[in-house]
Amino acid sequence: MLLTRFERTGDLDDLELAITLTEAAVDATAPEHAKRGSYLSNLGSLLTRFEQLASEADLDAAIEAHQAAVTGWPDDPEHAGMRADFDLALRTRASFRDQISELDRVIELARTGSANQHLRVDPRRTPLQRWGDP
Repeated sequence: MLLTRFERTGDLDDLELAITLTEAAVDATAPEHAKRGSYLSNLGSLLTRFEQLASEADLDAAIEAHQAAVTGWPDDPEHAGMRADFDLALRTRASFRDQISELDRVIELARTGSANQHLRVDPRRTPLQRWGDP
């Protein structure tokens, strides 16, 4: 709800609090807990802060959180969405740093998928287009 309010009002305090609470949720959740992957994926809100403040540290932290969610919880029902968020974060960093190696990583992830090959992400489609993917 804080992230939604931030998106409507632009109040960075809401975004900061959303990030703090999400980090606390990750820290308080056991590493093997089924919901930890979802909480890690939600740290993608750091990417939103990156878009506002252009902090590479935020972008790198968002990518680390997304990668941990994708690799740690391949059977999560929201795995396709997690992969789409990870893909978007990697493409954002590739654009920001103007590095083709980052785009190569996105393409490789899309090509190989995770342990669940049926969860491949097509990098040519937007996250909204991929929303209903398995």
